[in-house]
Amino acid sequence: MKNNIITYCLILSILLIIGFLVSCERKTTVRNQNVIAMVGKKTIDWDHLQRSFELTPKWGKGLTYKQAYQVQLDFLIDEKLFAQAALGEEIHRDPKTIAYLEFIQKKELIKELYRQQVKSEIQISEKEYKAAYLKTKKKVQFNYIFSPSLENAESYQKSLGKIPFDEIPLMDPQNDAKGTSPMFGFGDMQQELEDVVFELKKDEISQPIEIENGYMIVRVIGGKIDKFASERDYQEMRSKIEKVIFERKSRKAANSYVKNLMLDKNLTLNPPIFFTLSDQLSKIIQDKVSETPLPIFVNDEEIDLTQRSVSEIMDEVLATHRDGQMTVRDFLNELMNMPADLRPNVKMPIQLKNVIGVIVRNDYLAKQAEELGLGDHPNVIYETTIQKDEILSKLWFRKYIERHKGSLTQDKLAYPVSQKLVKKEELQSIIDLQELRLSASDSLQKIYPVTLDTALYTSQIKHSKDTIRFNPVNIVVRELFN
Repeated sequence: MKNNIITYCLILSILLIIGFLVSCERKTTVRNQNVIAMVGKKTIDWDHLQRSFELTPKWGKGLTYKQAYQVQLDFLIDEKLFAQAALGEEIHRDPKTIAYLEFIQKKELIKELYRQQVKSEIQISEKEYKAAYLKTKKKVQFNYIFSPSLENAESYQKSLGKIPFDEIPLMDPQNDAKGTSPMFGFGDMQQELEDVVFELKKDEISQPIEIENGYMIVRVIGGKIDKFASERDYQEMRSKIEKVIFERKSRKAANSYVKNLMLDKNLTLNPPIFFTLSDQLSKIIQDKVSETPLPIFVNDEEIDLTQRSVSEIMDEVLATHRDGQMTVRDFLNELMNMPADLRPNVKMPIQLKNVIGVIVRNDYLAKQAEELGLGDHPNVIYETTIQKDEILSKLWFRKYIERHKGSLTQDKLAYPVSQKLVKKEELQSIIDLQELRLSASDSLQKIYPVTLDTALYTSQIKHSKDTIRFNPVNIVVRELFN
């Protein structure tokens, strides 16, 4: 089987949040013209604070805007302190950390290349913004069955109306799949799926929904609607909404660009090795239930186990292309080098096939971006710096916890500000964690002094005395390379 898999390079794995071009409107001129804080040698500008306020909110309902921004700023200050501590302890020299940071650099190069290729072609109307805003108020959860075959999908649709979901057998276990989604909201799934799911009532079953790599049947099992809406809330959400709509509109232009770039690359699979690897991955990778919209599809332990289970073929060729080849070892190393929450799913053969194409494609795209000098582009430098600090901060603080607290689960590595946002049984762990953060922050500020341009900072906060009457709505950026 000599399968040309170029056409699969942009196919999205089912039920994944679409990786989109973050900060598509970010300025391309010199940065840090609005620096509000210095943390040692690192800076925090208003754009950075606003980005964090929207995409990784640490504030909650009941605070004033002034208080909410202060909470977010305190979080960023800690992040910059911890990142510099990580550099001081040379955590950035750990081989796995180096791989993570290189992945971030490549990702930002590719995103800037896409921005330059497709941005001018994208227009978003006010009507589209308003319609999307209404969608942000709704979340749904559903059972799904996926198949590349329309015939199988139609059969599953009939079964869903007669047989309990858990008892429906897969007709083609190698390629079909079923499961239960997290509570999904606007932007968390492919648009083709979202358009149908958001219109279904509870227990209603869809017709086969055509998505990019097959068909899906869904039955809505739950959901919730946030009835709060206002012009101010709409304006707060607008930049998040723009990111989702922009990606969806840009996909066609990006697909065309990538297709032309990859036309002569002759990417082909080595069938015996491919199916051996795929068989092991399908056995080892477990379906994982997550209440968040960013589930970990493949963890480090599963990759380690796969490497051991296919040790005899690690150096066999998995795929070839015009400029070289990819061995099984190369592929699994690439997967391991991605931060866990950015890894795509490779449990099914078609998913594995797509990801191989994506990895090869990304190497070509990154080289193209480097040849155009985009490594020095302000967008790339800015986003790469922010995300590297995020990674180093998390790694350092986890080590700090290990040294001072024993063990806390990773799901406690949060920065909550309101007890209303957490369950009562979690409060003591969170309080302990907060004390650790404060202790670490206080000690590090003696090494890396913090200065704040109070006048500039406060002048940027609109409606500073108004109380926020809603919890932040998370539209999550999942930057999978597919």
